[in-house]
Amino acid sequence: MTIFSATRSRLGAIVPTLVLAMLACQDALAYIGPGAGVSFLGSLWAILVGIVLALAAILFWPIRWLLRRARRRTPPGGGTPGG
Repeated sequence: MTIFSATRSRLGAIVPTLVLAMLACQDALAYIGPGAGVSFLGSLWAILVGIVLALAAILFWPIRWLLRRARRRTPPGGGTPGG
């Protein structure tokens, strides 16, 4: 008997047991208050804002790079007074 055959026999016993347990379950009849929904929406909002800001940073990176490069260029004459 190998390790895999022992695992298969255990799995063969566990799966039908779990299926029967799920079929025997009744409804929970639980109430979820409005606080859970507000928390969920707040978390979702934070994730969406984070994704948008990350994309904006990636998209604007080349523009910022070009602006900084344009500012570093020195005017004709080397930038020295009286040059």
